[in-house]
Amino acid sequence: MRVSISVSTIIWVTIALTSLALAARGDEADEISEQSFEDWVVRCESTRSDLSCYLFQNVFLKDGDRRLAQLAVGYPDDRETAVALVTLPLGVLLTRGIVLSIDGAVSLTVYMQRCTETGCHGRVLLPDNLLQMFKDGRTATVQYERSDGRQLVVPISLSGFTAGLEAVQNRKKSPSVSLSP
Repeated sequence: MRVSISVSTIIWVTIALTSLALAARGDEADEISEQSFEDWVVRCESTRSDLSCYLFQNVFLKDGDRRLAQLAVGYPDDRETAVALVTLPLGVLLTRGIVLSIDGAVSLTVYMQRCTETGCHGRVLLPDNLLQMFKDGRTATVQYERSDGRQLVVPISLSGFTAGLEAVQNRKKSPSVSLSP
């Protein structure tokens, strides 16, 4: 006996199975937890299949309305080396990159890699020696130029950075460890 299946039947079955798979994925419960460490916040986002934790700080204008910068540090994709992600508002002059400094001594250039509706984003690896400077430091600064030529220097407190980073590292080693003390 020969069974004949039309192309439209195969397409329909493929669409139905894809829809079921997407619906099943949508049922996964997302859990978000945050804990403050002085001026820094550790945020962990988990699903049934993944856990991602990072340390971040937002800096806003004095009126609290507009974000001038966000600095986030974590270990994406189970990297052994920390990664810093800098997010700046739209309107940043992209060609020059930004300068990230620690206590005015150590500085590195971070180039913006992409812009989305939430801002422009750049990443840089933080090897152990740079990470230690963040831990030992008091203030980081993010310096950038807007597209109108205006220079901005945004101070970022490093108070709480070390404790927050330890919480991120502990969650990386033992995902079942809670953020709460």
